[in-house]
Amino acid sequence: MKIVKLRSILLSGLMMSPAVLPAEESAARPPEIQTTQVDTEVQQDEEVDPFSVEPFGSSLPRIPAPRLAEARDTLALRVEVWEVKTKDWVMALDGLDKPTDIENWRQDRLADGTTLVHAPVLVVEAKSRNSTHSNIEKIYPTEYEPPQILDSPAAEDAARQKTPSSVDEFISSFTSGATPTSFETRNLGVSLEAEIQPVTFGKGTWDVSISFEDVVLAKMDTFTPEALGVTMPQFHSFRAGGIVRVNEGQWQILASAAPPAAIDASQAWVVLLRVDRAR
Repeated sequence: MKIVKLRSILLSGLMMSPAVLPAEESAARPPEIQTTQVDTEVQQDEEVDPFSVEPFGSSLPRIPAPRLAEARDTLALRVEVWEVKTKDWVMALDGLDKPTDIENWRQDRLADGTTLVHAPVLVVEAKSRNSTHSNIEKIYPTEYEPPQILDSPAAEDAARQKTPSSVDEFISSFTSGATPTSFETRNLGVSLEAEIQPVTFGKGTWDVSISFEDVVLAKMDTFTPEALGVTMPQFHSFRAGGIVRVNEGQWQILASAAPPAAIDASQAWVVLLRVDRAR
């Protein structure tokens, strides 16, 4: 009992003691930016699998009781991915000085028929997180059982009548081929996840933590004679994300890079985002 009481006294003293900084360090330290705490209770306890029977995990997200007494802003996060010529985009960047310039550039792309690759919209409440997925599950083998030579009278007769002229012909005629024994999966398609926090000192200013990904199957690579049927997929992914400060109602550049599985390096994907009040 004395040990427990002493520990409580020490902890109380530590919690009540003010932190003391040297005068020079305290004066040089800039004021910290304050942000509202996120709804940690609403976040998932496990990674979301869009192909599970229950796509949001073992249960729906929990709604914390204090939230019911709060006023919350409901926001619409818009993301657009445009495919443009890289050189034209570099030249356009030199003239995008103001938010209105980005809006004008977007309006020009809408008018001239430029390819709009993706345009997901995600409704997110302030201090919360949300996600959307549009995926195809690709199943592919990762381990194989080696081929077995066929032991049958028919195979022996075929070998006497004709000598295989290539490895592929031998495999297809006298072996069982490779048999897949282990598999993995990869989700192909688009995934978008975002969390939005209000910035306390700027009205209509939001900190957006965002992750956007597009994964495509580029091709199947073969590292053995084709008759064995041992292939491995080659995936290409395009990712954009991080934390960015956004002014409400204004389009903003998030990223630009070559598209996934791009054969023509002269093309680029330009990612724009915008936060509005949800309607």
